[in-house]
Amino acid sequence: MPFPRTWSEELVAEWLRLEGYLVETGVPIGSSEKGGRREADIIGYRRVREGEAEIYYIEVGSLVGSREKSVEMIQEKFSPENKSAVKSHLREIDPSIDQLEVKTLYVATYCTRPVYEFAKDKLPLRRLEDLIDEILDTIRKWKAKSGLTKTKGKALIPPDGMWLLDKLKHGRFGVATSKTT
Repeated sequence: MPFPRTWSEELVAEWLRLEGYLVETGVPIGSSEKGGRREADIIGYRRVREGEAEIYYIEVGSLVGSREKSVEMIQEKFSPENKSAVKSHLREIDPSIDQLEVKTLYVATYCTRPVYEFAKDKLPLRRLEDLIDEILDTIRKWKAKSGLTKTKGKALIPPDGMWLLDKLKHGRFGVATSKTT
């Protein structure tokens, strides 16, 4: 699995892992008309039932263009062709899957209020600062499900390798959130 390119991609990938998904980053999904490689930033995969799986296909980035250009760019990222490439990739990993439900999400690390207000009802769009509250809820649920609140006198932390979730949980990013852990 390649390393995520940005801390925000890493944070989202860690969140999906804690949610129980098998996560890949930087997955090749084709090439553009002008050449070059198209990639899915983050793909999360988990079985729902026998023969059925759920895919989370997530792109992370900034929305700095006009409202219309931002919507168009996100729609291109989640085009039927790209979704099909993601499904094909996962069918190579697990050929026993018949049905694949693909959920898409664009996580905006930066987005102006006019762009967000215009696009939020048209697209699967979340601002990173809004997603952080959901990530913190996931950490709380994981802690409650584990049945432990402390281990060897230390506070329970997310599994090894999820260093960004641990930093977020302890408020070491300086990110303003509406909830604390």
